[in-house]
Amino acid sequence: MDETTANGSLVSTTPESCYFEQPPMMNIRFWLVAVFGSTVSFISIINNVILFYVFISRFVKSHIYLIRKNLEIS
Repeated sequence: MDETTANGSLVSTTPESCYFEQPPMMNIRFWLVAVFGSTVSFISIINNVILFYVFISRFVKSHIYLIRKNLEIS
């Protein structure tokens, strides 16, 4: 018993039925998401590190100033 008589229909197993057509603009989508998106995220990480450094350095400087003022008063 072969597949056509068991299923009652004709099932094609030729390579033509397995052909995959690439979606349109797949290469452009890849570059937009992978390259451009990674670049934007990397720049954002660098900017966040710079902002963190600026805010931490201000915090430390203000506390050192307060400690010096308290020592002068005492």
